[in-house]
Amino acid sequence: MVHVSDLSYCFRKSVFSRTDLNHTPSSQLTIRNLLVGEAVHRHIQNLLGDEFEREKEIIWTSPLGTKVIAHVDLYHKETGTGQHSFRL
Repeated sequence: MVHVSDLSYCFRKSVFSRTDLNHTPSSQLTIRNLLVGEAVHRHIQNLLGDEFEREKEIIWTSPLGTKVIAHVDLYHKETGTGQHSFRL
């Protein structure tokens, strides 16, 4: 399986971010910024009402059998369209 972010970002960076044994711990400022960003992200999603499905997982299988997985931030139920924000 391949996650869609592996296709949209640098593949080498994606691999090393998962296997880096010498990872530098995040600073308190970075952790705080990530938490505040996530809280704002969730609050905005909750303001939009029930016509949207939040954090919907979409799986597409290629003709060769490779599965690509995406997580859409907002999926409009009526039109079948989604919105994904890329977060670093």
